[in-house]
Amino acid sequence: MTTVSFLCLGRDAGRTVWDLCFDLATLVRPGDEVLWIDDTGTSGETATWLGRFHGMVGWPPGVRVDTIVTGTRGAGDTGIAVNQGLCLARGDLVLVLPGRARLDAKGVNSARDLAMGADLVICPWDLADPDQPQGAPMPPQAARLPALLFRRALLATIPVPPSDEGCPDWGEMRLLWALHQRAALTRKHDLSLGRLPPPPPRTRALFDAAAALSAQTPGAVPWIVANLPLWLANAGTGAVSDLLQGAADWSAQLSRAPDAPDSPLMAALRSGDADAARREMRGLCQTTRPISAPARSGTAPIRLWLEGPHTRRTPFAYPALTPLWDGRITLCDEPAEADLVVCAHPVDMLVLSAQTADVLGQSRIPAALISEEPFWDSLFSPDPLASRVTLRAAHLGGLVVHQVNHHRSPIFDFARIPYFLLTDPGFIARYRPLFARNATRDSADWQTAFANRAGRAVFMAERRPETFHDIALPRGDLLGLCAWRTRLAETYGTGVVDRLGASWQGGPTRFDMPDWHRDKIAYLDGHATLISALENTHQPNYISEKLFDAFACGARPLYMASPGHRVHDLGLPAAAWINLWGLDSAAAPSAIDTAPPFAEVAACYATAQRHLAALFHDDTVLAREHARLGAAVLGELVRLVDLGPA
Repeated sequence: MTTVSFLCLGRDAGRTVWDLCFDLATLVRPGDEVLWIDDTGTSGETATWLGRFHGMVGWPPGVRVDTIVTGTRGAGDTGIAVNQGLCLARGDLVLVLPGRARLDAKGVNSARDLAMGADLVICPWDLADPDQPQGAPMPPQAARLPALLFRRALLATIPVPPSDEGCPDWGEMRLLWALHQRAALTRKHDLSLGRLPPPPPRTRALFDAAAALSAQTPGAVPWIVANLPLWLANAGTGAVSDLLQGAADWSAQLSRAPDAPDSPLMAALRSGDADAARREMRGLCQTTRPISAPARSGTAPIRLWLEGPHTRRTPFAYPALTPLWDGRITLCDEPAEADLVVCAHPVDMLVLSAQTADVLGQSRIPAALISEEPFWDSLFSPDPLASRVTLRAAHLGGLVVHQVNHHRSPIFDFARIPYFLLTDPGFIARYRPLFARNATRDSADWQTAFANRAGRAVFMAERRPETFHDIALPRGDLLGLCAWRTRLAETYGTGVVDRLGASWQGGPTRFDMPDWHRDKIAYLDGHATLISALENTHQPNYISEKLFDAFACGARPLYMASPGHRVHDLGLPAAAWINLWGLDSAAAPSAIDTAPPFAEVAACYATAQRHLAALFHDDTVLAREHARLGAAVLGELVRLVDLGPA
């Protein structure tokens, strides 16, 4: 699950600090953090609100809440506070907020979803222009730090400190430039994050910061010129004299980029026409104009070489997914032609072809383990939580590769529909009629159906009793469940219990069947009151088809999910399924039989069925999930290619 660090700059917030705190408490998720940065000095009032901030009722569990006190800042200096917050942030994404901001939950949550797979999301705010009637819109402050939701990993490539300290204002311009320059995938958000107070006039400081950045980084000049009109519009319309003087002082900088985009405002500023400049400023205040990110050279597709016997289990092997990156990713004919070598299983590197080994041995291109299966990672990866791992690779000995998996990548960080269900359209196609049927049944119908079931419980999963499957990595919330669920299946004996599958009964495996999922659904539909949906591995982002199959077949699922597991984000009533989290396999049978009887939870179960029917019949949700996945895959590959050999 992707986490967010909300860095709140408390300066001048006053009593509105509580408004922002309450806004945050309604939208933060487990794993997020809220860092309140006080740079106004220490006083009795500061101590009072700091105590209330920490003690505020309403912070959800699993959310880190902390404060940073920097002492009194210099005149207008934002750099020290920003750098302190960036240094201590631990979320995957970072959003810097003025203390007087008010947040819109829908806008923030949709920006967070849009950030899946992206490095940078540019977001609008609702602003008020003091020279216009109350509530008049202003352009989004895309050129200011609060309008950027960015991946924290970008900071590792930016000189320290990222924000200029000791500047009167606009000290974040160098940081803005660096974020835009280093972002491999930038997206623009349509919904407002909320409302900001009008920015004070600070045009002279803007030109000073632009001149400083231009002197340090001449390559930034076209970017500055392209965005200067928007910055000036957001700086307020009341200081045209400062604008004119600042533009004159900066004329030497402007001349360095004769081909940079121009505008009527810049022409008015260069000519010293105050009236024209004032008109253009007001016009800009009524026009939404997105910021322009630095251009990235080259539009050639990323060339992949898939290596090893498990390549059928990568995103690039599923026909349903390839249209998501059509023209942007291609599979090449020779490893020497590739931008990236990809394997799907940690052991695939053991059987490298001679050609691939030769290419990787010369460290010419990067290699990545892109694994969609936490089960493989838990057993065979040296460290499933690491960004890079050393794998045994044919005659090369150890080869360091980038690791992309459920722990490390936004590819698997779904919004509404888990990754695996998107790999084959057959899943959704089968669920739609089943959940449509199920949604018509009320709680009384379900009680009658359960009372007439021939079977009590079904366990359909590979029999793996070996204790080496009992893997636990608490820091990743990862547990191996294969042996655990095997012991449960062997010992559970209430009523009629079916233990199904080749490893229990013999016969063909699912990989030998033309359509194993169709056969599974046809057999289990209406068969039992309980169906085990236990995964092979407990990993917070990993949800396979099993849970949905159990609901689709009209049974109550047996599942295991920690408090931080994404199953809790599906919107299903907790009483509709039985959670075996925290139990050993010996205690689980009793817990199943002592769970609230179905008559007490039938209404919740009916609600869950209606919710799933709505989810899988919503084409918009499905389209957004596909778009998110496509962007995440492409963004991940761009990142890996840019990183080069590990």
